Amino acid sequence: MPSAMRWTLVCLALLGVCLCAQDEWEEIAIVTPVALKDHTCTAVGDDIYVFGGSDGGAFALGDMYHLDMSDVAALDYDILTSIETGEERTMHSANYYASGNSIYVFGGYTGYYMDTLYSYSIGSDTWTERTSTPPPALRGHVSGIIGSYLYVFSGTQDGVGSTNDMYRYTLPNGPWVTVSVTVGDDGLPGVRSHAAATVLDSCLYVYGGQNTMTYTIMSDLWRYCPSLNEWEEMTPSAYNTVTPPALHSFGMVAVDSRLVISMGYTGDYPNDVTNLTHIFDVTAGVWTEVELASLPDARYRHCFATTSSYELVVLGGTDGYDVQDALLVAEFSPLSCAPGTYSPTGLTCEDCPAGSYTDEYMQYECKPCTSGHYCLEGTDTPTECPTGTWSGSLSLASSAECTDCVAGTYNSMTGQTDISACVSCEGGSYATDPSTESCTPCPAGTASSSTGATLLSACVACEAGEYAAEGSTSCSSCSAGTISTDPPSATCDDCPSGTTSLEGTDTCTDCLSGTYAASAGSPLCSPCASGTYQPSEGQASCIDCLAGRRMDIATTGSDLLVDCELCAIGTAVATSGYSGDTCPVCPAGEYQTDTGQATCDECPVGTYNPSTGSTTQDDCLSCPAGTHNDSTGGSSLADCSDCAAGVY
Repeated sequence: MPSAMRWTLVCLALLGVCLCAQDEWEEIAIVTPVALKDHTCTAVGDDIYVFGGSDGGAFALGDMYHLDMSDVAALDYDILTSIETGEERTMHSANYYASGNSIYVFGGYTGYYMDTLYSYSIGSDTWTERTSTPPPALRGHVSGIIGSYLYVFSGTQDGVGSTNDMYRYTLPNGPWVTVSVTVGDDGLPGVRSHAAATVLDSCLYVYGGQNTMTYTIMSDLWRYCPSLNEWEEMTPSAYNTVTPPALHSFGMVAVDSRLVISMGYTGDYPNDVTNLTHIFDVTAGVWTEVELASLPDARYRHCFATTSSYELVVLGGTDGYDVQDALLVAEFSPLSCAPGTYSPTGLTCEDCPAGSYTDEYMQYECKPCTSGHYCLEGTDTPTECPTGTWSGSLSLASSAECTDCVAGTYNSMTGQTDISACVSCEGGSYATDPSTESCTPCPAGTASSSTGATLLSACVACEAGEYAAEGSTSCSSCSAGTISTDPPSATCDDCPSGTTSLEGTDTCTDCLSGTYAASAGSPLCSPCASGTYQPSEGQASCIDCLAGRRMDIATTGSDLLVDCELCAIGTAVATSGYSGDTCPVCPAGEYQTDTGQATCDECPVGTYNPSTGSTTQDDCLSCPAGTHNDSTGGSSLADCSDCAAGVY
């Protein structure tokens, strides 16, 4: 079913009005106009304008009625200005022109065939005759407004019969022209009158009608698009299983992308008047019959319109005997398939098959799933092929159909469309399995220089004296002062203090005598500095020469105590580890008679010594007569002070 529809019968009668909603009736007060046939209903939004027609008597009518369909429960008729006397009519056409907010009424019959064109201004409630050389007088024709043109097709001409001519009027003031239609592959529609027509997507659609010369009733559907200026017969698609009957004197409206025809005259006695409704989905090319719980009375020569609120409105008509005054209203819910579904027939929504999708509402076919993606059944968005895979193909139905990257390659991105997305594993890694998001790094202590490796065995263990961090392309030699003894090794171990190693070895060696390594991991053993010595191997430090001893400045790396020489007489050094070619000489006021001394001796009281480097106490001179020095270590004559008066 392309729609959900329920007829509501508004029964208009002098004694009251009843609203038929399924099995529930409700009385509604409404002003009752005269029963009508061969009139027109023109929809403007939720408003319906009813014009002309016949009440079954000898004369045509010229009244305009207004129905506000926005609230059916409060429905009422407004009687508007009537057309001027002499222009009353039946079997005419009426179309709404939005740019002028006017309804254009053409042709019809009022005891004679008519060729006049009038416009009714909705805003001012006035009629205006549009004077221009008209086409032949017509009745039972159809018309539609496309852009700023009024197109009139078919109908019956007085003394001629049915026609298939096309005329065009430029709105609002003319002129009229005869349209020379290009004869396309489908030819031209046959002559007819009392067909039904509507405009959809800037094209005029015409269904059925009757050839008044042969009395043949038709069931063909045609489309005329001014942009092509040719007729196309709308042949149902292969999905179509329903065909509406041949009809004349019925109604047709457009709702979204669908044409709705309702009721009419079939000529098939005893069911020559029908109460059925059919819908044609233009895009799908499929007819369907609307199934209703209950059907209204059959009729034809009624008017049919649709409001902007998706209400279908049927007013009046005849069953072949009595002129009707019933107003029928149907709620029309257009089919709107959600994304992920489609409608191949226009009748129902179906999930898109796996390998396809739709991302918009109301699609008639599904799109193939895009490359680099797969689509499960009923999806509205393609899903990217996972990492480790790719696909350059369309219409994949599952992730399993994405192509795996081969072993030795990887792909860290989703939705890839080319095999170039599968990158060879870099050196230091491998990928054993296909469809890998990332390569596995070689374990610590191993390395691989190969690209595109597929096995762990490509990662070669480092040898003793080497190491490798995880994911290395080559093993590195342990630096001097470090070793690796248990391959494969991720790191090297420091040699302890007092030892070292050469680069790339697995053994630490003791520092030689005369050298030392103060810290662990020392890249080499350092020679003992001048003033120190080390007679043993594998030591972390050297031994200082004792106070009173010295070592030549040029002497380093000593392993002998004898290299620490005794300070000579007249010299001394108080600190250990002294480096110098000589020991510091004794200062003035001091002397040293022995070797290997840490300090010099001071000259005694009453003496002084102005010389340095003295090697004997004899270098301490006595203060002159009449002077004295009460302190030791006098270094100059000035240290001898004069005796006070009265002493010597």
